[in-house]
Amino acid sequence: MNSKNIDYREIFKKITGHEKGKWFMLDFGGDQASISIFAYKKFLNSIGIEDTPKINSLVQLSSIPNKEFLGKYNIGLRWLYPKPSIKTIALTEKYKNVLDIDIETEIKRGYVSSGKGGSFEDEWGVTWKRSAFYFEMIKHPLEGKSFEEIKKYKFPDPSDKQRVKGLKEELDAYNNENCNYVISLSQSYGGILETALWLRGFSDFYMDIASNSRECSYLLDAITEYFTQWNSSYLGAIDGKADILAIGDDYGMQDRTILSPDLWRKQIKPRYRAMIQDAKSKYSNIKWFQ
Repeated sequence: MNSKNIDYREIFKKITGHEKGKWFMLDFGGDQASISIFAYKKFLNSIGIEDTPKINSLVQLSSIPNKEFLGKYNIGLRWLYPKPSIKTIALTEKYKNVLDIDIETEIKRGYVSSGKGGSFEDEWGVTWKRSAFYFEMIKHPLEGKSFEEIKKYKFPDPSDKQRVKGLKEELDAYNNENCNYVISLSQSYGGILETALWLRGFSDFYMDIASNSRECSYLLDAITEYFTQWNSSYLGAIDGKADILAIGDDYGMQDRTILSPDLWRKQIKPRYRAMIQDAKSKYSNIKWFQ
């Protein structure tokens, strides 16, 4: 079936409105619905599409889907991605020997064995080291820091215009295809809990949140404020003309939640509620994807 014969937005409306019926949509893109460039390349080959995958998340080495793939499977969501910040562009140049990845060479080799790849620092001050199919964090900027030192930490600029450069033009291009796509904004970093863990370090922050320390409250509030401002800038760049605003967070293990449900409801849920309410107060149409 041709994509132009499918009203994706109407299907999306029925799904999110919990209407009865066998409604479903396929998704591929963003940080939430992607796969490794290695697996994606093999899949493309298996269905007869010759293409070199483009990287979405450098840390995960996940893939951006190509147009032929999206059309072949009538995937009705289209993702808009934040661009590198001014600071990230400078860091990319600084760590060029690590980040200048030749994708075809990577795919042929398969992975960097034994974690011998190089490392780089992101705009938040988190250090990532190449290990096999992705990068994993090895250093946290606020680990072992005092409360006063944490208060001096400088967050990235949530209003950096470089992050949303060309976003409206990309949206217009999707709209010009006249396929009534559902538009989703991909996340810019981790969620509230993940970002706190990445900045503070896992051991330190789990102790912070378990003891309800002032370090915990300050950091969670500051992260919430950052993402609230970022979401406003992100949505504002396209006049709120998106259907989904995505943010990823991680609360689950194989057999239980990372935090107790009561602790999550006390420390995390109210902050997400405030963030979501702020976005919806400006753009009531937006759906939240987490």
